[in-house]
Amino acid sequence: MPAVVLVLEDYHVITAPAIHESLAFLLDHLPLTLHLVISTRADPPLPLARLRGHGQLTEIRADDLRFTAAETALFLNERMALELSADEIQLLTARTEGWVVGLRLAALSMQGHIDKADFLRSFSGGHRYILNYLIEEVLNQQSPIVQAFLLYTSILTRLCGPLCDAVMRTNGSAHTVPRQPSQTTLEQIEQTNLFLIPLDDLRQWYRYHQLFAEVLQHRLRQSEPEIVPLLHQRASLWYAQQEYLADAIHHALWGTDFPRAAMLIEQVWSTLWDQGAIATLFAWVQALGDEMLPIRPSLYVSYAWGLALTGQIQKAEGTLNKVEATL
Repeated sequence: MPAVVLVLEDYHVITAPAIHESLAFLLDHLPLTLHLVISTRADPPLPLARLRGHGQLTEIRADDLRFTAAETALFLNERMALELSADEIQLLTARTEGWVVGLRLAALSMQGHIDKADFLRSFSGGHRYILNYLIEEVLNQQSPIVQAFLLYTSILTRLCGPLCDAVMRTNGSAHTVPRQPSQTTLEQIEQTNLFLIPLDDLRQWYRYHQLFAEVLQHRLRQSEPEIVPLLHQRASLWYAQQEYLADAIHHALWGTDFPRAAMLIEQVWSTLWDQGAIATLFAWVQALGDEMLPIRPSLYVSYAWGLALTGQIQKAEGTLNKVEATL
C-alpha cells in the first residue's frame, strides 16, 4: 500500500483542546503508511517529547531554515539577480542572521537602489519593509503582556529572567504594565519562535534577533521615548548588584545616568587598566563628556594619566587643565 502524507499547515491557529486531543489520539494510532506533517509557528500541545524519545519525530526548526552565506549568494545573485560581491553577501547574511524573509525584503528593496553598497551600510530593523513586516506579522499578533515585555526588554543586549524582572518592575507610574514572571514569558516567546535565541543549553540567557531588536527599539522610541532611560537605569542597577560592572556601566551611559556611570568607571578603573582594556575605559570617559568633571575630578586625573601613558600628551594636558579649572 503506498504511503500517504497528511499535511496540516498553520497549526498554530488551532486553539480548541478537542482538536489537540483528537490529533494526539491519531498520532498514537497512526498506521505505518501514514505520515503526518505539521507546519506551525509555535510548538503544538502534542506529545512531542514522547515522540522524540521514540524516534518518531523529525523536526525542522528555525536554525535549520537559516540561510548560510553560500545559500544567500545563490538566492540573491541567481534568483534575485543582484550581483552582490562576496563581502556584501557576508554582510547581509550577518545582518539578517540568515532569516529568509529578511533576505527577501532586503532584496526587494535593493532592486530599487543604484548604490547597493550604500543600502547595505544603512540596512537595519528601521527599514520600512522590515519594520512593517515584523510589526504587522509578529508584534501586533501578541498579547498586551507579551507586547509590553518585548518592547521594554528590547533595550537589553542579552536577557535572563531576573534581569527582565528588574527592567519590567512596576513603579506606580504611567509605566505600569501587565506582568507575569519574566522567565515564564521568555519560555513562551521561545516556544512561539519569536526571534529569541538561547545563548546556553540551560536556557538561562537569551538574545533577540538583531533586526527584531532594532524594530522593537524603534517602536519603543516612537511610543514611549521617556521610559527608555529609566529602563536602562533599571538594567544598570541589576547588573551592578550582580557585579557585572561593565554591563552596568554601559546601561548607565545609555540611560544618561552619568553620576552612576562615573562612579562605576572609577570603581573598575584599576582592574580594567591592568587587564589592558584601555580603549574601553577611554570610550567610557569620553561618553561622559565634561559633565562629571566637578563631581569626579579624580576619574579625569586617571584619564589624563592614561592619555599620557599612551602618548596622547596634548589631550592629557587639556584634560588636566579642565580638572584644575573646576577645583
